[in-house]
Amino acid sequence: MDASTPKDVHYYEPVNGHGLKHDPFNAIVAPRPIGWISSRDGKGNLNLAPYSFFNGFCYVPPIIGFSSTSWKDSVTNVQETGEFVWNLATMDLAKQMNATAAHVAHDVSEFKIAGLTAAPQQAGQRAARRGKPGLVRVQSNADHSVAGR
Repeated sequence: MDASTPKDVHYYEPVNGHGLKHDPFNAIVAPRPIGWISSRDGKGNLNLAPYSFFNGFCYVPPIIGFSSTSWKDSVTNVQETGEFVWNLATMDLAKQMNATAAHVAHDVSEFKIAGLTAAPQQAGQRAARRGKPGLVRVQSNADHSVAGR
């Protein structure tokens, strides 16, 4: 059978729905690296949260970004301070990363929930998890909200 026959194609136009039990968008856009984003608010409260919609967008200048389906503490913190750190989520940290997905009060540190130690960074108030490779410190230049649905 030719791979281009209509039987092998599922046309998905989000505005018209998909007719499936589960929205296929998350499965279609894959693989996606996890953006384990750490931030600090203006009062010093730490936040650490995983984002499945994260990626690098450019080498020069280096640009990374993350997105969420709702407004979360990470975005508020980045707006307040203009900074965040992307932390590499490795398999040995999967349990801790999942723990940081908890919905908790703004002043509760996900670092503590996951049993992780925040490492002070060289510039500003950035927060990162200590002891593992893969940190990218980010200075925010812009944030964009997109109205949807």
